[in-house]
Amino acid sequence: MKSNRLTNILLVAVLAVLLSGRLPAASPMPVQPAAAAPAAPGGYTPQAPIISGYVSVPAAAFHPAFNSEVYANYGNYLSSGSPTDSVYVAALSLPDGATIDGLDCLMEDYYPTDNAACDLWNVALSGPDIAENTIMGTATTNHSTSIPTLYSTTSIIDAQVDNSQHVYYFKLYLPYDDMDHQIYFLGARIHYYYNAVYLPSVSK
Repeated sequence: MKSNRLTNILLVAVLAVLLSGRLPAASPMPVQPAAAAPAAPGGYTPQAPIISGYVSVPAAAFHPAFNSEVYANYGNYLSSGSPTDSVYVAALSLPDGATIDGLDCLMEDYYPTDNAACDLWNVALSGPDIAENTIMGTATTNHSTSIPTLYSTTSIIDAQVDNSQHVYYFKLYLPYDDMDHQIYFLGARIHYYYNAVYLPSVSK
């Protein structure tokens, strides 16, 4: 009985002290702010890494815009034989969200009076410019060499790929050369990049 009475007295005493506020309150630990990433010399803060890649399209993928065209396409090269300048087109699939920073076209041109040109185009799928064709970049030959040469441009308009708003394609212009094969087209290549922070998710 004495033991129970003593225990009850101690409990009442502790409770009285707690209610009176005499016990020190627990102090929360202060939250330390996260340290900022150190700047490189000169104050430059390193940016996210860049990931880049290519999309290439062979001559085999190009076909004439008009059924009347006379041409030869052996897969590895395309050459015109139409009595007038001719146009060829090819579909292009680009990675969504990428930024295009280069167009290369592999062509051979020693035609003395005219140039060939390879264009990158898009077509708007919606909005106020729906169905409008926009040229994004052009690589043009200079009829100066009889060996295959990469003709390039880094001047790209609307460079960020948005497959929800646009479709993309190539358009190739070849001057008439009477099948003398003074101008060949062998293929086109797009160079693009992503900021690694904004890489698209990959679904299996």
